[in-house]
Amino acid sequence: MREARVSQDCERTPTQGSNDSEGQVRANTPGHGASNIDTDGIIHFFDRTIGQTSESHAFDQSSRTQAEPALEDRLADLESKLDSIRRYLSQTAHLADERKDVPQLAAALRRIINEVPPQPQPLGKFSGQLVEDPAVFLQRLEVHLRNHQLQTPEDIDDAILPHLTGEAAAWYGRNRASFLTLSEFQRRFQAEFTGHKRQKALRDATEVQQGPREPVTAFAQRLRRLCLRLNPDWPEAALVDHIICKMTDRYCLPIAQANPQTMEELYQACEKWESLLERRHATSDPRTSERQTSATRNAGFARVRSTDQRAPNQRYPKCWFCPGYHFNRDCPQRPQESRDQRPRTQPAAPPKDGEDTPSPRVPKKCWFCSGNHREDDCPYRTWESDLRRPKPNPRSGEGRGAVPRQ
Repeated sequence: MREARVSQDCERTPTQGSNDSEGQVRANTPGHGASNIDTDGIIHFFDRTIGQTSESHAFDQSSRTQAEPALEDRLADLESKLDSIRRYLSQTAHLADERKDVPQLAAALRRIINEVPPQPQPLGKFSGQLVEDPAVFLQRLEVHLRNHQLQTPEDIDDAILPHLTGEAAAWYGRNRASFLTLSEFQRRFQAEFTGHKRQKALRDATEVQQGPREPVTAFAQRLRRLCLRLNPDWPEAALVDHIICKMTDRYCLPIAQANPQTMEELYQACEKWESLLERRHATSDPRTSERQTSATRNAGFARVRSTDQRAPNQRYPKCWFCPGYHFNRDCPQRPQESRDQRPRTQPAAPPKDGEDTPSPRVPKKCWFCSGNHREDDCPYRTWESDLRRPKPNPRSGEGRGAVPRQ
């Protein structure tokens, strides 16, 4: 911008040779096809331009005081800017010389960077927790031993022991005497800290399901802890999708429609849906909530029958004559007529001539109620009691229809 203003001021001077000199300066300045900057020529051009301008407007001291103030201000401005132009051109020439060496310097730096070996990562500590990867620790251990040229068992033991803490240090202390080679240590180390514990954590994070009465918010928090225990760097969006897929059908679809992207949004959707279900349950028909299934009722009946505990009034049958529970024959309110009509044993007929005297018939009590009547006439006889009744043996002489003994 300074060069443009100076060139405009120089074009306004009434000198003819200034145009040729200005063209020469533009040809030598950067950006006009020149490779080198002629600083002395530019400075000489400005000095000559200012001198020619002063000679063309020469006048004495009295006329100088009467000259136009605009021209004097322009000359003073040109003289004040001459030093700044000289400094700018000198700096430009210096930068142009340095710009020539930039490609060579970049190539040298690139060559040096390629020749320098990469800085190995620090070995760090290993405690045996699930969040730590034993394969990464073993890889860094190999680099550490190779860089320090540690090959003897004593050197390897001294290099491993300071970097183990917690459970890993206790395991190494118990088994350090059995490690004969480095490969054996690596194999057993990886098998110990990548075995059943990590597999159990993986199963807990992938196979867990929401309980039938577990709140959905509590389930989301529990599954999040299991997943972060397995992988602390689990992406939050993928973790949210995994938790939604493990929910029951009652919560999975409505919460997935909310499209949560962070854990906070997931918790808010879970709480909102839980409160909605609680309001629905509070305003629903109470009969639907108290309804029992047939399996529940049958289980209750089976439990009552298994106890086999009856009330005292259920030990005897209900009486026909009163509301009590006892046999009819023992009822104090039984009418006298019914007592007189009780069947009695008839005396046996006298034997005929030539016949043996039969033995007297002994009355037998009813098998069902222990009453003195025929079993076919017992009012308490049922088909279930017939199944439990023992069949009479005709050869033993017991029961009706038995063959009389000779």
